Amino acid sequence: MEYININKLTKLISLLLVTALLAVFCGCTGNNTQEVSDIVSEDTSKEVIPQLTAENAIQLINTDKLVTEIFICNSLCDKNASVGYHPASNQAYAQFSAIKSLLNSVYSSNSTDINLLLSYPQMHAPAVKEQDGKTMVFNHLGSSFTDFINTQSVAVLCNENESTAKINCKTQSGKEITLNAVYETDCWRLVNGIYSSYPQAHTDFSAKYIYSDKGSLKKLTGKTLIIEFFISDEETTVTPAEEEAFHQKVKAAADKIAQQSLLYGNEISFSYQSESFLHDKTLGTRPLEFDLMIAETGFGSLADFAKTVAEVNKYDNYLFAVYVSKELETSAGMYDNTEDTECYIGERILVGKNGTAEEIYGGILTLAGGYGYTNGILDEYTEGLYKEYFPNCGLIPDNINSAQISAVNAYNCGITDELKELYRIFIPQK
Repeated sequence: MEYININKLTKLISLLLVTALLAVFCGCTGNNTQEVSDIVSEDTSKEVIPQLTAENAIQLINTDKLVTEIFICNSLCDKNASVGYHPASNQAYAQFSAIKSLLNSVYSSNSTDINLLLSYPQMHAPAVKEQDGKTMVFNHLGSSFTDFINTQSVAVLCNENESTAKINCKTQSGKEITLNAVYETDCWRLVNGIYSSYPQAHTDFSAKYIYSDKGSLKKLTGKTLIIEFFISDEETTVTPAEEEAFHQKVKAAADKIAQQSLLYGNEISFSYQSESFLHDKTLGTRPLEFDLMIAETGFGSLADFAKTVAEVNKYDNYLFAVYVSKELETSAGMYDNTEDTECYIGERILVGKNGTAEEIYGGILTLAGGYGYTNGILDEYTEGLYKEYFPNCGLIPDNINSAQISAVNAYNCGITDELKELYRIFIPQK
């Protein structure tokens, strides 16, 4: 009789059982054995993304504020410098590589904020640029931002995707802002900063130019009547040829204004009416002498005369283009309601036979509230900046065909109701 060793039999059965289980689990193939190894390897090498904490979020917000102060608030500018580019006033950012490192430390690779800031302001010279490896800055005087985030309001919300998060917060004025963050490579970065996330308001504001919405030419919009007023006196007589030549100058100026207005989404139409007057004395060449002549007539003012000869109530605005057959300096007689008398409500431009279409163009803009480069309204730096921004927008252009209305004068003249924050420094305060 053959005896079997029970211990050996038990070990053999256990070995066979384990082998069978491994075969079922692994499919008894070499490939599947490799797959199991890969799963284990993948699990152990998976990156652990640290959670974005409120402290981390505040650090990002503070760095974003620093960047905003550099690009939007001119913090690297010498305020006494002339208009143009100058080296950064802070030596920590004298090398442009420091600026790039700062941007890359706070914004993610898919953020549009870096390009936004490097090209700010988009319509003019960049506020910060690189030149031979150095940081060069341009003082955009009207560029500013003050409503930064109140760090005590910061709350971090983690997304299902653990590599992204939202930062809910409020600005100092109480505006609610949401910043998006993403984990890239080794740290958290912002997708959008405070300036790009802030609800920008480029709307109308109360500090309008002195002459806006006053007089017979309130603003350049709607239907406007131009009364061409020809004055003869005891020494001079306006001829039909002069009347036609003057009309063509007036029309050229008005057509250019209408054309430029369309660029701001505004449609203005001009109509024309011709009137003549014979003065029984000699009219001088000073604007005041014309005003005194009108005051001595039976109608007393241009406004009363307009009501007599034209249906002014059918128009949104009207003005007089007065022509005298003498050599004189073109002038604009606008209404300012600080005057003791209302005799100047009927606004006018006074033009001599040497007057040009360019001067008439500037005169019409002046009546509506526009102003030019060198009339003492702006200080030296601001005036220089205006010229830098709007080089072809002088009140009296070199050529009527190339005349342009600046965004500032478009606003002053009522052509548009919107003005970018950058330009509000050009609006005189009364």
